[in-house]
Amino acid sequence: MTKITQKNFVLSIAEHDSPIIITVPHGGMKQRYSSWLENFFQPRLKANYNQSTKEIPASERIVLGGDFQIWHLVADILKEHPANAVMGLLPRLFIDYNRFIPEIAYTDKRLKTYYEYYHKCISKIIERLLLNHKKVILLDMHGFFRQPLNDKVFDFIIGSNNVNP
Repeated sequence: MTKITQKNFVLSIAEHDSPIIITVPHGGMKQRYSSWLENFFQPRLKANYNQSTKEIPASERIVLGGDFQIWHLVADILKEHPANAVMGLLPRLFIDYNRFIPEIAYTDKRLKTYYEYYHKCISKIIERLLLNHKKVILLDMHGFFRQPLNDKVFDFIIGSNNVNP
């Protein structure tokens, strides 16, 4: 049985018969619909990246825009192939759920609770799935602003940015 919940700006779909979990870290509210959040939280700013006191890896860049239409793609997948899913609803302007350095992930310390809850939901689903499945597949869905190759057009890319030096 599918269980859908929303708490702390995180939408979670539990479908424990499936070993697949799909995460959508940047597909939540569009910025134009979330201006009211600035009454409660400080947005992330590119300037904070340069002011951090920590040594920040080059791979950790501040991106403020969202991944448009990703949730629609995932919803279409879930219609045909029920799976588990977790989507962060707060715009990337406030939280980048896919950054693991707090100074990059969010500026406003009050957002830490929501950031941690997103990751807690993923962990809880994975733990639950491992009780019934030998392997769990995590698909972290993202959009892309530019095509990776100038002379080709891709609708869907499966890959990894894990490059060995």
